[in-house]
Amino acid sequence: MKTNLFPSLIISTLIISLFLWGCEKDFKNVELPEWSPTVAIPLLSTSLSMDDIIEESENIQFDDDYLIRFVYTEDTIISVVVSDLVDLPAQEPFLESYKLGVITISDFGIFDSISLGSLLGSVDPELQSLIEENNGETIYFPPFSNVEPYLLELPTIEELVRAHFSSGSLNLEVTNKYSISLTDVVMELRNIDDNSVVAVLEIENIDPLETQLHIINLSEKDITNELELELISFSSPGSGPDPYDTTSWVTINLDDALVMDFYSADLEVSSGIAHIEEQIFNLEIENIDLSLEDYSLSKIDFKNTAIDYSFESGIQADISVKISMLNAHYLSSGEMVTIDILIPYSSGGNPVTGQVDLSGASFDLSSSNNTIPIEYELGIYPIGGNIEFDSSNQIQLEMNFGEIDFSLIQGYFGKTTFEFDQGEFDLDFDFLNYFEGDLTIADAEISLNYMNSLGLPIAAKFEMIAYDEEDNAQGLNYQSSPGNDSMYFDFPEITGDTVNNQILISGSTSDIGEFLGLPPSRIEYSGMIATNTFGNSVENFVTDESEILLGFEINTPFSIIANNVAFQDTMNLNVGDSLELNINYADIKMNVHNGFPFEMNLQLILIDSVSMNHLDTITFDQSIASAEMDDQGKVEATVSSLISILIDEQTFENLKESNKSIIKARISGANGGDQAIKFYSNYELAINLAILAEFKINEL
Repeated sequence: MKTNLFPSLIISTLIISLFLWGCEKDFKNVELPEWSPTVAIPLLSTSLSMDDIIEESENIQFDDDYLIRFVYTEDTIISVVVSDLVDLPAQEPFLESYKLGVITISDFGIFDSISLGSLLGSVDPELQSLIEENNGETIYFPPFSNVEPYLLELPTIEELVRAHFSSGSLNLEVTNKYSISLTDVVMELRNIDDNSVVAVLEIENIDPLETQLHIINLSEKDITNELELELISFSSPGSGPDPYDTTSWVTINLDDALVMDFYSADLEVSSGIAHIEEQIFNLEIENIDLSLEDYSLSKIDFKNTAIDYSFESGIQADISVKISMLNAHYLSSGEMVTIDILIPYSSGGNPVTGQVDLSGASFDLSSSNNTIPIEYELGIYPIGGNIEFDSSNQIQLEMNFGEIDFSLIQGYFGKTTFEFDQGEFDLDFDFLNYFEGDLTIADAEISLNYMNSLGLPIAAKFEMIAYDEEDNAQGLNYQSSPGNDSMYFDFPEITGDTVNNQILISGSTSDIGEFLGLPPSRIEYSGMIATNTFGNSVENFVTDESEILLGFEINTPFSIIANNVAFQDTMNLNVGDSLELNINYADIKMNVHNGFPFEMNLQLILIDSVSMNHLDTITFDQSIASAEMDDQGKVEATVSSLISILIDEQTFENLKESNKSIIKARISGANGGDQAIKFYSNYELAINLAILAEFKINEL
C-alpha cells in the first residue's frame, strides 16, 4: 500500500514556520522558496558576546564603560643598589714601623775649679815652696811653666750614664780668679772609663778675672757620666819681667781658683743610657689609599666604620700616640677626628690594641686623590731615671680599615657597566587564543616605573622577549631614538632626594603591538646598566640607602588593528532528529544583529565531538554590516543583516551528524583594516539560523 507523506510535510512546515515567526522576530523577512514540498527548520539561535570570550581576571579588567583593558603589574623587576655601582674595596692591613731616631736628653752641667795651691803641685817645687811660704803676702810672682800635667776629675753627671750624640754642644766657661795670667794652656777632656778623648782645648792667654767661653761640638761624640780634664801644659808670665817693680807685685792667695763651668746645649742623642725629656720624636703623615682607579672622590661620610689598631713598642719608656685624620671631622660636633693612645712600657713588649671609631666622620678628599691622609704623632715619656735607648728602637703599628661602611659618597664614580640578573614572569592573556591571524594590539603602552635615589647618570639596555604557549618569540625592540636602544633615567641632584618617574614604551618606540598580540604567556627580560655614559661632567653622589627600583606595568585598552583577524566560539548543535528526510535542496538563512564595530564574515564549522572529526565548513560569503558607531569609535546601535547560502545534500548530511559547531567571525576593519578597534565587554553578536529544505517524496 502506497502512503502519501505530503499532508504530513505541509503540517510540519506550518508548525515550524509559526515557531520561527513567533519566537524570532528577526526572521520576519525570511521568504520561503516557492518550490514544494518544503520545510522550515530552526537550526541555531545564539549570541556571541565579548564577556563570553573574555572573563575578568587578574590581568583582564572591565572599565565602568565596559572597555576591556589589559592589566599586569610587577612592582620590581630590576633592583640596583648602591653596592652594585660603587664598590669601596676592603683595605689591606696597614703595617708600619717607626724608629725612635734621634731624641733629646736633659741638659746637664758640671762645675769645678782648680785652686792656685793645687795647680802649684805641677810646677817647680822651689816655686811652689816660695809661693806657699808667702801666702797672704804681696810679692813678686816669678814666671813659670808646669813640669807635669795637672789632672782634674770632674763631678759625676747625674743626667746620663753614657750617650752617643748626634748634635749639641758642651760649653765651657773658664774664669781666671788667679792674680796672674795663664798662657799657652792645653787641656784635654776625656772619658774616664776608656780614656777616650772628648775634646782638646787651648787657651792662648787668660788674664786675671777674665772669663772665656769654649764650645765643644758633641756631634758623633760619646760621653760618659764620669769625665776628667787634664791640663797637659800651661805657663804664666808671673807678675811681670821686673822683680824690683813693686807696682807689679801681686797678693798671694792659695785659694784663688781657675773656675771650670761646663753646661750642655741643644743635645740630641742616638743611643745610650740617659734621662730622656718628654718630647715628640716622630711626626709623620701616611696615606690610606682607597684603591679606586677610575674614581675621583671628593667626600665620604662613614657609618659604623672603625679602624682596628695594634701598637707594640721596643722603647723603655711610655709612648704616646696621637692619630689625626687630616681633613676630617665628626658631623655631630664639627671636631677634628683624633685619638690619643698611651703605650705603657712593658719589658715583655705586649701590644696595645683598640679601635678608632669613624662612625659619623666626614672626610674631605677633594685634594687628596682618593686617599685618606693620617698624621701620626709619637711622643716619649720617661718612666723615671735614666733609660737605655737606641735610635733603631721601634714602634710597630698595624691598622686595619676592614670593610668600609659609608652613609654618603660624593665625587665621580667612573664609567661602570654590569649585567643584571635575567628574569621572567607569566601572563594570563589566554583569551587572545580565541583570535587568529596577525593580531596587532593598537595604542598599547608599557610603563617602566622607577624610583631612583642614585645621584648619578644611569642608562640601561633592556631586552624583553614575549613567548606564546608554543614558544614563538617576539621582541619588544625598544629604541629611545632611531638607532639607540638605551633607556635613560632621571636622577636626583640633591643628596637625599628621590626621583619617581616612568619610561613609556609605545608603538612609536617599540614593537609593542606585535609583542602583546603574540599573545604572550610569559615574558623574559635581561640587560645591563651603565653609569656616567656622558663622562665626568656631573658630580655623583650616593648614600648607603640609594637604589633604583624598576617596575613593569601594562594598563592598556584591548584595541586591535583588524587585518585578517578572526575570533570564534564553540556551541552545542543537535539537529539530527529534525532532519531525517532526504532533501533535494536546502537553503540556510541567517539573521544577525551585529553589535561589533566592524564588518565580518561568518563561518559555521561542523564538529563531531565524539570522534573529534571536522565534518564540514559552511562559509557565508555575504558580509555582515558593522554596528553604528559614535565619533569616538564606540558602538551606539546594533545593525541587522539577513544572509543566506545554499548547501548541497552532502553538507546537509554533515549538518545532521554534527553535535557541535564553531562560529568563526572574520573581521573586516574600518578603513581597510588600518583603523584601531577597541573592544568592550558588552559588545554582542546575536545569530539566528534556519534551514528551508525541499524533500524527496517517495510513495509506498
